[in-house]
Amino acid sequence: KLIFNGIIVYMENQKQVRLSGVELFKIIAIILICISHAVQTSETIFPLVPSLDGTIIALRLLRYSGMIGNTIFVTCSCWFLLDSKRAKLDKIINLLLDSVFISIIILCGMLIGGYSFEWPEIVHQILPDLFATMWFVPFYVMLYAFHPLLNLGVEKMSRKTYLGVLVILLGLFVVIRLIVDLPEICNLMYAFALYFCIGFFKKYHLDFCNNKKVPIWELLMFIIYIFGGYILKDKIS
Repeated sequence: KLIFNGIIVYMENQKQVRLSGVELFKIIAIILICISHAVQTSETIFPLVPSLDGTIIALRLLRYSGMIGNTIFVTCSCWFLLDSKRAKLDKIINLLLDSVFISIIILCGMLIGGYSFEWPEIVHQILPDLFATMWFVPFYVMLYAFHPLLNLGVEKMSRKTYLGVLVILLGLFVVIRLIVDLPEICNLMYAFALYFCIGFFKKYHLDFCNNKKVPIWELLMFIIYIFGGYILKDKIS
């Protein structure tokens, strides 16, 4: 059992067989997210302004490791959810309550440590899901809640239609988001696009997914895409 991004993650299994490769990617995702948060916290000590200093460049790149980690984690979750038939209400409630419980513990610890907060901030910490204080939790819950409908789309679409939908979605959320800062609601739409992408390969190219070398090359290409894209975006802006 692991805790990150405000939710308790239970390592899942599929048909009683542990998919250690997928679970390993989840652990990698958690590590990347922790690194990203640590770098963002370091900005309170010294700003990561554009610089030719190697350390600053490395930290600015590592700041985006959280996005990579989130994408890897969602990808792994999509792999399991594609075999799920329905969303369980008790799981949704437990996920939301877990984040509330963790947020309240953190709030109490900071109050005991001598920090003071205005009442609106306290309310936000007590109800983190409602105010998106921990944005990943409501985002993940909505993905989980909608996954039966997404699975229906994966099942019903023909291969030609499916491929057309993927081209449109990936064009919108892979290319455009590198140029334009999209609102946070688009994170959910991006997750839906990713879900359909994973579903396509799992439905039509499972042999490709089972190739042990493929995930490593895909991860490296994705990291290069994210870092390269944001370096280009920084230069343009």
